[in-house]
Amino acid sequence: MWIRERVVDHLVHIDVSLANSVAENLGIARSEEKMHTAPPKDVNGLKKDANLSLYAVSGGSIKGRQIALLLSDGVAAAYVLAILHALKAHGVHGKLLAPHMRQVRADDGSHLPVGATFSDQPSLTFDAVILPDGNIDALLCCSVATHDTSFWKPTSILT
Repeated sequence: MWIRERVVDHLVHIDVSLANSVAENLGIARSEEKMHTAPPKDVNGLKKDANLSLYAVSGGSIKGRQIALLLSDGVAAAYVLAILHALKAHGVHGKLLAPHMRQVRADDGSHLPVGATFSDQPSLTFDAVILPDGNIDALLCCSVATHDTSFWKPTSILT
């Protein structure tokens, strides 16, 4: 049981609601003291590395970042194309994701190619997530699509 308690304690530093949910399912009582413990200090001489932080980049450039565009049938094609164009102009890599690998039907009848599904592309491979205008309700009901926001990905819903 001790290992499970340590895992829940670690989850508090990632996502409090996730930690509470896991603790409840495992029958582990969460105390206020444990909810406010500081993250561990440097371990085995390993220190924080600014190169691994999105916030340590000077100048505010987003060049080289990976951004996921979450799509579903009915998405506004004009928005998707405008977003991809703007991302490319800033040196950002945009990738189209959908719940399935088939092409997505856009609002204007066109079809957009899908680069990956929500399930096969882990959220940690993206620096941010964009939900273009269109059938956003279909995405918000999809637990796999909303999974990225639980890991503190910068998310933008464009309407």
